Amino acid sequence: MRMMIRNVLIVLLLFGACVPGGAADVLKGDEAKDAKERLKDVKKDWKSATKADKLALLRTLERVPEKTIGHFLEDVVADDVDDLVAERAAYTLVRHGDPEDGEELIKLLKKASTPGRRAACLRWLGQYGEKAPLKDLKKAAVEDDASAEAATMALADIDTDEAWNTIEVVAQ
Repeated sequence: MRMMIRNVLIVLLLFGACVPGGAADVLKGDEAKDAKERLKDVKKDWKSATKADKLALLRTLERVPEKTIGHFLEDVVADDVDDLVAERAAYTLVRHGDPEDGEELIKLLKKASTPGRRAACLRWLGQYGEKAPLKDLKKAAVEDDASAEAATMALADIDTDEAWNTIEVVAQ
């Protein structure tokens, strides 16, 4: 049973976007200045951007380890009206490469008021591997709303025996 569940989730993950591991280097000097300028341009364009434009703007911020970009992404996860945009911002935040971002996603998860927003916060937490908040993911995986699937996918991303055992229990 465990192997069947694992295989199904692996297939689902292959069709979804996967986040490569590892953190990016910290920017300094002119690189940090350029990143802050890029964020300034994104913020200017954000107000009038369509959903598709927002998704494209978020992609330009991936793997840019500037703290101010992390704060912007946290604000998008918390405040954007669209759950898909919030989920993409969470994905970008994880790719941002700062380990503290996972803690921020947990804080945002606890403040989230809708299943879609909880799902946006949960989905990419498994990318932190053994440092992922297994307890929070376990709790969300048994919920009876849209956040359960996101939590289960995050558990699969962790890929430890404990995470797979949790998935097996949830599946029963």
